[in-house]
Amino acid sequence: MKINLEQLNEMIEMQRQLDEYIMDKQGVEYDTHIAEKISLALFVELGELFNELPSGFKYWKPNAVDNRDKALVEYVDCLHFAMSLHYYKDDEIVTDNLKMFEHNNTNLYENISNIMDSLFHIDPYCNIYTSLLEGILLLGNCLGFTWEEIYKTYIKKNKINYDRQINVKEYMNNGQDIE
Repeated sequence: MKINLEQLNEMIEMQRQLDEYIMDKQGVEYDTHIAEKISLALFVELGELFNELPSGFKYWKPNAVDNRDKALVEYVDCLHFAMSLHYYKDDEIVTDNLKMFEHNNTNLYENISNIMDSLFHIDPYCNIYTSLLEGILLLGNCLGFTWEEIYKTYIKKNKINYDRQINVKEYMNNGQDIE
């Protein structure tokens, strides 16, 4: 997958703005406690992502059917949280120096299991969020999502996330969740 760095940095900035809006609205500041909650939310979203792709792991269920469209949305939710952690830890834009641009699913990350293993062994107290963002981007590549799909879905989902924050009562009244 060829990642457009300009678009990736645009997405990180959009995520920063959304996070600031939410934190201001909730009266909280980013700290280690919030980072831990974001990390937990990321792992919940990873579970939701793979539940939309059951054929990849439910060997006991011969009729498992994947829902690629829903999986893409769940993947973008994962990306939201990974970018939140990246931005607040590193506070910098992504550059060509990131190792994710030096390989295509080879060497360190040979398959989805290797990527997931690396994500589950990330210590939230270390400076690892660049690696986390790389891992999530590589996961999207392994799952067959194109950069164009990811970018377009992120833009749509970011708007939905803002709308949900602004119109909480409307979403609750319509029976929609407000994740």
